[in-house]
Amino acid sequence: MAGLRAGLICAALASACGAAKAGTWPTTDWQGVCISGEICDLTDPGALAVLEQLREGSARLDALGFNPPHLLRSSQVRADAPYVVLLQAGDFPVTDASGRAGQLGGYYQYDQSLLAIAYDNFFAMNTETSGYMDAPVHELFHAVQGGYDGYLWLKATSDGGNWVLEGTATAVQAVLPDAGQSPGGGYPLFDAPLDRLHSSTGRRGTYMSYPFWTYIAATRGGGLPGGLGVLHDFFTAIGEVEADRATPDPSTLAIVDRAMRHAWKQPLAEVYTDFIAGYAFRETNYKGLSDPAGWKALDEAGPTSLVLTGRLEPMAAQAWALTVRAGEDTDLEIRLESPDPALRLVVDRARVDRPDGAGSGERNLFYRARVGKGAPPGGTTFIVRVLNAPDAPAEYKPRDFTLTAHLRHEYARYGQSVGTAQIDAPVTLEMDRHSAYLLPNRTEITLAAGFENACSLRLGLRNFATGDSAGLEMDHEGPIGPGSYPLATVGGGRGFKPETFPGMGVSGFVLGRRNPLARGFEQTFDAQGGALEITTISAHWIEGTLRIAGKRRSDGEWTNDGYVAFPAELARLEARIAFGLRIGRSFRQDRFIPVTDCLTPLPVRLRREPIPIPVPRPKPDPEPDPVPKVRTPPPTDKPGEVLMQDAPSATSGTTATARDPATASPAPSSGRGGRLPGDPPALLLRVSGDVTVSELLGPDAVTASGGCMAGAPMSLGFSSGGGFGPDWRYLAFDSAAPVTAGTSGPVPLQDIRWDNGTRRQANTGIAVPDRFSGSGSLTILNQTASPAHRMRGRITGELSNRAGQKVTLEAEFLAPISCP
Repeated sequence: MAGLRAGLICAALASACGAAKAGTWPTTDWQGVCISGEICDLTDPGALAVLEQLREGSARLDALGFNPPHLLRSSQVRADAPYVVLLQAGDFPVTDASGRAGQLGGYYQYDQSLLAIAYDNFFAMNTETSGYMDAPVHELFHAVQGGYDGYLWLKATSDGGNWVLEGTATAVQAVLPDAGQSPGGGYPLFDAPLDRLHSSTGRRGTYMSYPFWTYIAATRGGGLPGGLGVLHDFFTAIGEVEADRATPDPSTLAIVDRAMRHAWKQPLAEVYTDFIAGYAFRETNYKGLSDPAGWKALDEAGPTSLVLTGRLEPMAAQAWALTVRAGEDTDLEIRLESPDPALRLVVDRARVDRPDGAGSGERNLFYRARVGKGAPPGGTTFIVRVLNAPDAPAEYKPRDFTLTAHLRHEYARYGQSVGTAQIDAPVTLEMDRHSAYLLPNRTEITLAAGFENACSLRLGLRNFATGDSAGLEMDHEGPIGPGSYPLATVGGGRGFKPETFPGMGVSGFVLGRRNPLARGFEQTFDAQGGALEITTISAHWIEGTLRIAGKRRSDGEWTNDGYVAFPAELARLEARIAFGLRIGRSFRQDRFIPVTDCLTPLPVRLRREPIPIPVPRPKPDPEPDPVPKVRTPPPTDKPGEVLMQDAPSATSGTTATARDPATASPAPSSGRGGRLPGDPPALLLRVSGDVTVSELLGPDAVTASGGCMAGAPMSLGFSSGGGFGPDWRYLAFDSAAPVTAGTSGPVPLQDIRWDNGTRRQANTGIAVPDRFSGSGSLTILNQTASPAHRMRGRITGELSNRAGQKVTLEAEFLAPISCP
């Protein structure tokens, strides 16, 4: 029927009809033609209004730079021949693909270059034509779309490109009139994928993407209605990228992604995420928030934590309304628990799928410090959305996600216990002054001490009323994650600098004079062992426990009345502290690597349940562990080879009646990143190739660090010499998989690192380790946990350094560890 109509029109106009394809519009004038056999009156006010609307719409689209429409004109001879529109009174009957009948107020047909409008849909109360421009402008823009080379590519996709073609036409229909028009059909809901959006009233979803296009026009085009001109760039880009395609794209989403990259140098994923943050931040934008199940709450009185899971189609969002009721000193953390870059978190108008602006470098983390400050009585409500927005079309697939939310409140509970029967009742206090810092610390000091990428943790606690205080400093090679970190034995000439105890906490505490145990005397205790247990750590928060086995620095003090002796039973005192602290921003932040470089990967960073802190009563001393020995066996076929074996166990001839915190070190099997307490280790090292080394480092010359954690790979290192000179040696390796109790035989290694002294950096002159790295294998020869933690093994590997030198490394070690 459309072809017959076109023939009748062209014959009636006695001309050859043509369609313009590019360049400025040849005309913005229009001529109405009645459809043969239909009710039609070209003098009807509605018909005149349609023609005026088309003239006005054409002038505006021409001024915005759009291509001319692909439409019939009344003549190809006259340069100013008007475009032709078919008119009739009453809607056009249609039948959709499923056989359902309906009515249309107008339509555009590309293959016949036809535009048809039912003019009696104009219900103006007067002759003003700018008050209503619905079907005429909508269908006119379809004809404009047909004037671009990529139009047929869109139409050839599985969904016919409808969400793009109908969505952009509806956007123009809504924005172009002076007074603006509501497209009708309800409002869009963005729970569904962008190419299959829902309507609040059930209108066809292909029209419901119009806010996406009006948002693009407003943000990229400098405002509305003038910003609609950016859609010209978009449709032009579709035609330009179509010329480069080898095969048809599988979806309209993929075509849109290619066009946006070409036109605006951004993928669809970025544009879509901007849109969800900048436009779809109201509860009315999501169907899920019309259901009470979509409304969640956190309260200091409980619950304080929330875990949400779900599954998302590509280019889709899921939303929750989270109401938070909390005090002024409580923080809110919302985290998307996945490293997948396609999953993105948006809260209110804030995109947090990119590294946060506070400098932590973490993505998909929303953190609001003191969330209750200035909040209304009923609390603050956040509109939280999770998006599945892959950067590349090849990654367009459904994804599962887990979202967590937590209220954090700073605390530090401080309990002490002493090691004698006379005082066995602990004293527990709340520390009311807190500070915590986690920062990259790649300085001359840490480089000279042998660190490549030092991360520093600092904790400070104080009770203002009693004068009690405690502190910890730790320098660690690389990220700091959950786990146990041993405390160094300090004082007694060993110093207090954290860089001299890699991966160990340098700690101590003060018993204030107003503490009931102190009896009026302030007393300072240096750590002689103990452990830092980290349960949760992020760029904003740290939770855990600190156990300090303290030894008092002095037994008394001089006063105006002479020398006063401190209570003898307090010579050794253990402090146990449970804490949850905000991590402050360092003023040196911008001078170093991002904080995320000091955090382990997300899946192992957060253990959510805090560990309770029982304050122990005195226990007997354990028997001391035996000391490993080194011996030289009979000669072998390898000159200079020295093998090691375990020494017989030694026993103590004394009986302890009270626990001595100085000997209370954490089990070596739980240590990570710090020097291992217990038996001294030993290391036999042979290196051949471009560098030759053969040495035996006995118990007095080598220190072991690292250890095992349940479910995690083993990491073990051996160091000797100072970090400032050529005698520095460091050998470390990481297993490729967890090592369990009793494991023996071959174990694959993830990497091996060996420092052969130091070298001077050319640009700074700073001494840094001359590091060789590579891969190899480990053979565990023996591993025991009783009567002492002990492991003996052999390492082989091929390594190279930055200068291109290559070596073969063989080593045999004895270390005071066993794996859990």
